[in-house]
Amino acid sequence: MPRIVMRPDNLNQRNGEFVQDRLKKPLFLNSAPKSGTHLLRNILRMFVPVTQQYHATFIQVALLREHMEAFNPNLPKLSWGHLIFDDFSAAATQPVRHILLVRDPNDWVLARAFLRVGEF
Repeated sequence: MPRIVMRPDNLNQRNGEFVQDRLKKPLFLNSAPKSGTHLLRNILRMFVPVTQQYHATFIQVALLREHMEAFNPNLPKLSWGHLIFDDFSAAATQPVRHILLVRDPNDWVLARAFLRVGEF
């Protein structure tokens, strides 16, 4: 079995090397899976102080009720996840600025199909 060795995430430590700007409102990065969420998340993490980043979880519908503090307008944080639009998620994220990351549907289908082929 091949062994993969990677360096741990050190973005929190390197965060201070970049110009920081405190958030005035919560910011949520939302996307569909396989759309580049993690890449954009890591870019945004460099420009928001670590103390204003929500690292507890990658927010999804099943976890939304337990992680409402990510959207608290009095303690603005940068958070990220995959939220579908429904009544509860719309109400929960109402005070939040959103970045919705989308991808060409054709590219998304090809990426998903490639993953499936690799599973066999």
